[in-house]
Amino acid sequence: MAEEEDDEQKADLLYEKVKKDLLADHILVTRFLMSFSVAISILQIVYATYWLLVLHSTSTQQEHLMISTMHYIRIFFSCYISYFYIEKIKCRQTATPIQNSITYLTFTLYTAFLFFNLNILSPSVEPLQVYVLVAYPVTDAF
Repeated sequence: MAEEEDDEQKADLLYEKVKKDLLADHILVTRFLMSFSVAISILQIVYATYWLLVLHSTSTQQEHLMISTMHYIRIFFSCYISYFYIEKIKCRQTATPIQNSITYLTFTLYTAFLFFNLNILSPSVEPLQVYVLVAYPVTDAF
C-alpha cells in the first residue's frame, strides 16, 4: 500500500513537472509566433501604404475606390493585430488565432471576387492593382 501511494505521488509530481515544461514551451512558441506576426504586419502596412501612394498618384480615388478601401482595411487590421499581439507579449499571455481566421477568410473572399469580376471593374483599373492584393492573403496564411 505504501509503495502504491509513493508511486502515485511520484507520478503526480512527474505529471506536474511535464505540465509546467509544456506550458513554458507553449508560451515561448506563442511569443515567437506573435513577434513574427507583428513583423509581417509592419511589412504589410508599408506595402499597403506604398501601393496607396501609387494609386493616388496615377488616378482619381473614385476609379480605384474598392482597391483603395481594401488597402485601408489592411492597414487598420495590421495596426490592430500588432497592438493586440504586443500587449499580449508584454503580459506574457497567449492569443487565439480565431479572430484572425475570420478576417483572413473575408479578405480572401473579397480578393477572389475582385479576380472573378475584373471585367466589370472600371477600364482604368489595371489587373496589376488587383494582383497586388494577393500579397495579403498569402502573408496571412503564415
